[in-house]
Amino acid sequence: PHAGVLNTQSFLFRYPTTATNRNRARARSTFMQFLDTDIEASAPRTTDALALADTNNPTLFNANCTVCHATLDPMAGAFQNYSEAGNFRQAGLDSLDYFYKHTDDGKTLYQFGDTWYRDMRTPGLVRKTAPSAENSLQWIAQQIGQDPRFARAAVKFWWPSIIGTELLTQPEVQSDAN
Repeated sequence: PHAGVLNTQSFLFRYPTTATNRNRARARSTFMQFLDTDIEASAPRTTDALALADTNNPTLFNANCTVCHATLDPMAGAFQNYSEAGNFRQAGLDSLDYFYKHTDDGKTLYQFGDTWYRDMRTPGLVRKTAPSAENSLQWIAQQIGQDPRFARAAVKFWWPSIIGTELLTQPEVQSDAN
């Protein structure tokens, strides 16, 4: 199933997934390139060791992490059908990594038929859940095309290539005449 640029081999190779980033690089780039949203700049990052000491799935439960991951991880889930190599459901039924399915201690969250990680948020975008695991990336592509940020992202991407100059940035202080 085609989802435009999002499921081309070149995009999937350029922004790979791993057992630890779980499609987050793909999601971050999708937000940046197609929705003009820099997830990493969307909230301040704490360096407080105590605030980051949580080991109980911090991206799902620690408020210092969820501030970004609540937005990022559902988009990452939309790429659930594409493996590290960019293949559609490489393992046949899913594209989940080996280490999630086969843990050293034998205690895995994986259940036969799963297409996404049980310890992550449900695939979707902006409080909407993807209706099906079969076509979650195609659904995301449709949602992106309907989002008002898409037009701004397209202009921001193409302007320098076509016009030959960088876009001017909006002043941080609106009353500053210079």
